[in-house]
Amino acid sequence: MSNASVRYSIISILFHWSVAALVIFLAVQGALIDDMPRETKAWWVNLHSAIGIATTILLLARIFWRIGHKPPPLPEGTAPWVERASHIAHWLLYALMVIVSISGLINIFARGRGVDFGAFAIPQLMPSTRSVIRPADESHAILAYVLMGIAAVHILAAAWHQFWLKDHLMLRMMPEAKASDLTEGESQHG
Repeated sequence: MSNASVRYSIISILFHWSVAALVIFLAVQGALIDDMPRETKAWWVNLHSAIGIATTILLLARIFWRIGHKPPPLPEGTAPWVERASHIAHWLLYALMVIVSISGLINIFARGRGVDFGAFAIPQLMPSTRSVIRPADESHAILAYVLMGIAAVHILAAAWHQFWLKDHLMLRMMPEAKASDLTEGESQHG
């Protein structure tokens, strides 16, 4: 496996998969929110906002962790342009996740709403501001779609490395047991 056997730390792996799962949940729920029944829509919007804020906090923790913990090197022989593209794509994903979160917060607060977490709540921080609602709503939706597009490219690139180049790149971000399952499976199949 060359230096691709050098894995991310368990903390990085937990951050990666937790944030990925939450972002996917938020994207799907956000895409479906307009189709929710009117009588439950406020509940769904609040859930989206609460999970979005929790995801943002987790994302910021992940970014601070990433700044202090250098990722493992890419496999030997990785082209310099691939390495640069990977670096740019990762930071673009981080930036977009933060910007989508901020636009979502602006959107919810511009509507004059707070966010109820059950045990506590963030109160309404500003009166409803109609001139801000539409641009915030549109930018949140557009940026979320851009984020999902770049995330899809990220997933395809990881799959390309794993299944076409067979450099085991994806194993660096897998839990230990799963990584061993994958390497054993590949050795048994070819």
